[in-house]
Amino acid sequence: MCMNLGCGVQLIGMWKLNSKMLKLSQLIPHYGWFPCYNTKSDGKIELLSANHFHLVCCLNNVASLSSLCLLCQSWDTTSISLTAGCDLFMLYVTRTSALEYEDFNSAKSRLIERAEKFGEISCKARRIIAMLSQDFFFDGCTILVHGFSRVVLEVLKTAAENKKHFRVLCTEGRPDRTGLRFSNELAKLDVPVKLLIDSAVAYTMDEVDVVLFGADGVVESGGIINMMGTFQIALVAHSMNKPVYVAAESYKFARHYPLDQKDMSPARRPIDFGVPIPSKVEVETSARDYTPPQYLTLLFTDLGVLTPSVISDELIQLYL
Repeated sequence: MCMNLGCGVQLIGMWKLNSKMLKLSQLIPHYGWFPCYNTKSDGKIELLSANHFHLVCCLNNVASLSSLCLLCQSWDTTSISLTAGCDLFMLYVTRTSALEYEDFNSAKSRLIERAEKFGEISCKARRIIAMLSQDFFFDGCTILVHGFSRVVLEVLKTAAENKKHFRVLCTEGRPDRTGLRFSNELAKLDVPVKLLIDSAVAYTMDEVDVVLFGADGVVESGGIINMMGTFQIALVAHSMNKPVYVAAESYKFARHYPLDQKDMSPARRPIDFGVPIPSKVEVETSARDYTPPQYLTLLFTDLGVLTPSVISDELIQLYL
């Protein structure tokens, strides 16, 4: 899947290789992939083909890829999924000792091959998650969702294609109104959907059979970082014995261990209340919160259906 960056960033990076200049397309050609952040999406990694970059590269060694990853991460320093995706891309592409012994052309071909493989795995992740999750949704169930997540949409789309009968309760998701976007997508699939104001979650929880979230990041504790409001919905669901499921791609597994809500890099957003706010009134502008693992039931990932306690082991395997 190729998408242009929402911010329209154009970059030029410079490296050296035997005093010869090389375009990035010679390292990772137009059919190769590199993970980048799409600021207009739901906070996920997009795999962009290299010909979308205006980069002129002089490659010294594999460390140049690391520099490129750091450059991508600098576009949005608050994105958990961007940081994790770039780290995993770097590890996957360079995880072979053969690079130290091969000539340049062979090493270049190996990097391209592994970059393409990473892209294929990442692009298939949503479909795998959707297939693995189907047994956890029964006919006639009511599913509560929060925020706009493409992997959650894929899960529900697959359930509809499998002729399962269910309905969805969708929070409005102020101030971004992500719930409006999500409910529109569900309506296109002819899935029964009901839009809720965010403060009506506890009021309607009796109707809910399953809560389903996406995630901006899955952290070492087994908890998740996601759109503001996720934590309070999980708290309400937990208190009323409702299962809370999370659908997230493995490239969102991040080496973070937040201890509380403030133990994260700030992610701010403008808030429009529709009326003037007095200058002396402070406005909370945080865009995400942290949901501890004890409030989550299962995580649907492309690595399998996992309990929160298993996440730390999976992270060790991913980052070895």
